[in-house]
Amino acid sequence: MSDTRSMPAVLPFSVDTWTTETASKAQFLTHAHKDHTVGISQNARHMYCTATTLHLLRIKFPELAAAIDRGDVQVTVLRDPGDSAIGDTLHLWSAGACGGYPYSVTPLFLANHCAGAVMLLFESEVWGSILHTGDCRVTSRQLPDLAAALDELLGEGPHLGLLCLDVTAGGGQDGADTLVCGWAQGSCAVIMLTGALPQL
Repeated sequence: MSDTRSMPAVLPFSVDTWTTETASKAQFLTHAHKDHTVGISQNARHMYCTATTLHLLRIKFPELAAAIDRGDVQVTVLRDPGDSAIGDTLHLWSAGACGGYPYSVTPLFLANHCAGAVMLLFESEVWGSILHTGDCRVTSRQLPDLAAALDELLGEGPHLGLLCLDVTAGGGQDGADTLVCGWAQGSCAVIMLTGALPQL
């Protein structure tokens, strides 16, 4: 298990990270809490988030709202599926030195954290499948719903290659233990995103 605050830098996207290094990537936001939006006003360029999260960002960050209105920041809204836990899959392209490659992201409305919060399932033939939990409060009673959603998207069995588990708030270590022990069961690599709250 790795202990870090960010995902592998070689990926064509970032999640909840707003730096000059991530400004050239597809930038995903799992929810609008302070520890996930540090640097967003200065470094957001190609942002993906839910409509609820976008609404909250516009209230919290007027300068970001102005940049969005001017077209300086492009926003793609991850649609809430209503009764389903699985949102619409987006198909994206990674521009790279080798000519690039396709990848996809599917929002999972199973975070159980705050309004607008999502988990994100990324897939590519290059690096497999990655689930980023955002801050989540997953209990043992919710594991069957998460497992069913992943089985629907990936097929039955342990097909997840990497679990990026954010426990900075959410369910804390209990939530981490529930996901790692109750679902991942050693079938995939796990990165614990447990960094301290950045200085503001």
